[in-house]
Amino acid sequence: MVGCAVKPVIDEPQEPMTASQELDGSPALSLLTSAEQARQQGDNSRAERYLERALNIAPDSSWLYKQLADLRLTDGDARGAEGFALKALRLAPDHPRVSGRFVGLVATARERQGDAAGAKAARERAATLRDPESRRHDAGGAGCQARKVAFTLHSYEHDPKAQSYGLKRRRP
Repeated sequence: MVGCAVKPVIDEPQEPMTASQELDGSPALSLLTSAEQARQQGDNSRAERYLERALNIAPDSSWLYKQLADLRLTDGDARGAEGFALKALRLAPDHPRVSGRFVGLVATARERQGDAAGAKAARERAATLRDPESRRHDAGGAGCQARKVAFTLHSYEHDPKAQSYGLKRRRP
C-alpha cells in the first residue's frame, strides 16, 4: 500500500537493554564496573570519577547517567540527581519498563527536593510505563494528558522524549 499513514504495531521487546548490552565492547563497561566497586566500598568520589571517564567514552549511555543520578541521590544532591535521571530518560532505549525506572528515579529526586506534587505525578507516570495493560487502555488519551509531570530543568523543556513521557513543566 503506497502512501499508507498507519504504522504497524510493534510488540515491545521482552527484555530491556542492560548496561552490559548497551556498553558491550566499550572500555566504558569496565569503568562502570570499577565505579560500582568503588561505590560498594563507600568511595563515592572515586565512583563519580570513573563514571565521568566512562561518559567521555560513551556519552550516549543512559545507564551511565542513571548511575550518576543514583550517586547524586546518595550524596544528597537531589537536583543533580533529577538532571541526570532526565538525561538518562532522554537517552534510554524506547522500552517502557526501563523508562519507568528512570521516571521513578526522577520521582525520588523530586520528593527529596520537597516537590511532593511533582514526585506523585512522576510516580504515577512511572507506574503507567511499567504496566503494559494500562498503556494499552490509555494510549495517549485524556488520562495520559492528566498525568503530565512538571520538571525544573529548562534544558529539557523542548525535549520530545521528555514530553512524550509526561515530564514537561507546565508554565504557570
